[in-house]
Amino acid sequence: MRFPQILLAALLVFGLPGLAFAVIGVSSGELQVAKDILWPSGTAMGSLDGYSEFKIQESSNLTGGITAEYEARLLDDPWVDNELPQLKITVYSYNTQEGSHTAFDEILELPSFEDGTKTIINADDHYIYYRTETGISVDVLGSIDAEYYAYHLIHVNGNLLYQSSIYRPDEGTDIVAAEAYADAIANPSDVYTILYNSLDTMKLASGLLFPPTSTDLSTKSEISSLNLSELYEIPQHGEIQFDIYIGEPEGAVGTILDSSGISDPEEGDLYLYVNHDGRLFAGIYAPLFDSDCPQQAGWYRIESEDSMQAYEWNEVTFHYGVGGLEVLLNGERTAFCHVSQPRSDSELYFGDFPNDSIDESMIGYLNDLDIRYSETDSGLIWDEVLAEQLFLDLPSTDEDVTVFQFLKEEGIFLGSDGMLYPDAKLNRAEMVKVLLKSYDYVSDDESESEFWDVPNDAWYLKYLNKASEIEMVEGHEDGRFLPGHELNRAEFFTMLLRVSEEKADYNDDYRDVDDEDWYAEAAGFASENGLVIGQSFYPSSSVTRREAAQALYTLLK
Repeated sequence: MRFPQILLAALLVFGLPGLAFAVIGVSSGELQVAKDILWPSGTAMGSLDGYSEFKIQESSNLTGGITAEYEARLLDDPWVDNELPQLKITVYSYNTQEGSHTAFDEILELPSFEDGTKTIINADDHYIYYRTETGISVDVLGSIDAEYYAYHLIHVNGNLLYQSSIYRPDEGTDIVAAEAYADAIANPSDVYTILYNSLDTMKLASGLLFPPTSTDLSTKSEISSLNLSELYEIPQHGEIQFDIYIGEPEGAVGTILDSSGISDPEEGDLYLYVNHDGRLFAGIYAPLFDSDCPQQAGWYRIESEDSMQAYEWNEVTFHYGVGGLEVLLNGERTAFCHVSQPRSDSELYFGDFPNDSIDESMIGYLNDLDIRYSETDSGLIWDEVLAEQLFLDLPSTDEDVTVFQFLKEEGIFLGSDGMLYPDAKLNRAEMVKVLLKSYDYVSDDESESEFWDVPNDAWYLKYLNKASEIEMVEGHEDGRFLPGHELNRAEFFTMLLRVSEEKADYNDDYRDVDDEDWYAEAAGFASENGLVIGQSFYPSSSVTRREAAQALYTLLK
């Protein structure tokens, strides 16, 4: 073998199985024993235009892996046996998945990609598709001598590193063969399809032959189920992290974690699900919360942007409670919803939720399950903090604890990420939601708003539409609602009067309100109900969460 020096160093540092290390994954010995049934057929790979299917010519063992060479023949002249297209597949086994991925990253950094000797056509975290020109040892493994352009696909999966190449060897000069080859590889995407199929077929075969043998947990059928609550202390606010291994995603579909099945959910029930395309779906039942992510029948659901890789270990982190609903895949956030609903007390299952009418466990393996409590910035455990007080920023000695406890239980002031911000000023959009919830108005109308400054995906749209319908709010003369503007006392008590559907008279209760003022009745309503005490109403003063809460508590309690 003729390895470039940098790649050889990576192979040695991260462990070829020929050396005396334990292998996590598929060993080179296993590859070598099974190589004759691992190699893909010509039919599975596809063929170049004008050529037969590729047929295997020879295969052999390498230090740390296996290799095979294929050849295709001209359909118009099958007797030509020089300068025919060759397809070469090489597979190396590393001691760990980290080792193969590090070697893959080293390949991307090879100087030959920088100086133009090799040209990357496209690349991502698992594939490098590149082209080389005429020369000796043209590929990154240094194993191919080619005349004319050659195309190569590197793929890393699990602890295996693959390369598949199509090239024309230097075997003299045959003009017919040379021209036919040039025509056949003129479209790089056609060549890519063959290379991809060759490696995908091998990956499938090795994955089926050599599933993980040393795992912590596994689900091998749709009825597989394990009660994690009996084995672990699962926080109300926390995250669950694990490594997961699946085969083809279509065969892995199902629940990874579930605390409700298809039964009636409790607030805080949650699930994590693998879809048919390898993406992760997560949900939490939080009917009292509002967020900007999709919600259906009280369930907030998120979908990962990225898919898990089949036949290798993927690191998944599932976060819930304070901090929001979040899924990280291999260290990268791939789905998020800003809903801080704590987990319910329901038992949490790995795999199928038992005793419901659907068997739906995912099929796969788990390792290194780690369940952690969420902490505040100062290192306090959120579960403990919120067990002692309603919100982190509302001490148990606060004079309005009773007020906010009542409103939290009613689903009116739920806070955000464990914080209440009691003295923050309310804006118009927030107050619309607060008042409608206070008086049990419900709306699912998310049609376009009559106000031109309200976007169609605004989180408060359904509340604003209901508020407009019952004439609780009015916009400005220019057609705006000004949802982000702070709410003043005149506006707040006018909206409160309207939503309560009460009537009031103004009897010169405040020295800064005249009978002719548009908010005079609202001032009278505040006075009659003891909501504003004193000689002044301060109509233009902004309203804080605390002031709004005190008024609502007085009226609702």
